[in-house]
Amino acid sequence: MKLSIIIPCFNIKDEILNKYNDLKNVLDNIKYELIFIDNGSNDETLDTLKDLYNNDMVHIKIISLLRNYSINEVYKLGIKEAIGEYICLDDGTNAKEIYDMYTYLDDNKNEDVVILTDNNYRSKLIDKLYNWGDKVTKQKIERYSKLTRMFRNKVKDSYLEYSKYYSNIKEIFILMGFKTKYLGIDNKIEQIKIKEVINDILLIMKDTNNKGNILIKCLGILLIGGALFYLVWLLVTQNLDGNNLIYVVNFIIDGLLLIALNTIIKNSKLLNNIKKKELVIVKEKIGFLEETIL
Repeated sequence: MKLSIIIPCFNIKDEILNKYNDLKNVLDNIKYELIFIDNGSNDETLDTLKDLYNNDMVHIKIISLLRNYSINEVYKLGIKEAIGEYICLDDGTNAKEIYDMYTYLDDNKNEDVVILTDNNYRSKLIDKLYNWGDKVTKQKIERYSKLTRMFRNKVKDSYLEYSKYYSNIKEIFILMGFKTKYLGIDNKIEQIKIKEVINDILLIMKDTNNKGNILIKCLGILLIGGALFYLVWLLVTQNLDGNNLIYVVNFIIDGLLLIALNTIIKNSKLLNNIKKKELVIVKEKIGFLEETIL
């Protein structure tokens, strides 16, 4: 098996057929498997997947979960079952991009992981925040990336081991340290927000830096102080309007959340050492050597 693609599904019955046909057309000359994981859908997603399986038992495998679980748990379940030389975690990526990731890894044997990034969107402020995060965490934090990533099968065991202790997919891939290529695509993925960058930095900081708690609190204070300073400036210049007020309130709320996070971490000895694990219940498996029905 050359390629395993893990596709989480939640209430997407109308999108499944197009997804399948696009992948089938692009991957026509590759030996592949599509592992669809129905993540507790309450529409006809599972029935649609079963119909698809009946028409293509060679390529399609289905895992049905009892309820909706975190995306990391869903991917982890798919990775355990994947048998391809390359494993892809799909995050709504189009078929051509998946094929480009595959051809890159297949042509570049010295690379272990390929991650999609956006070629178009750039921001000096965002870049400065990421650079600051690199210095604080002593890690290279991912820029402009989706969750879609493809890796060699040899990465599989490390991912499953790290996922026992870390719940964030980006965090896991950064800490694993395999040789990674960030593959740029030309269509804009999404506009990255400052809040998302800070969240990425804090997730890494929490597990890689002993001074993380102090920095979290300082960052919260800076956000609140900056918001209040901006509010005073708006009042003095008489530029205060509804939109600006929303920005101020959001920054104050973010600052308070960071300070609260600092307090929680400081007062909980178990938080950094014990990760609450979800009990993932598989309701049904179809297309695997051992099929199960709950």
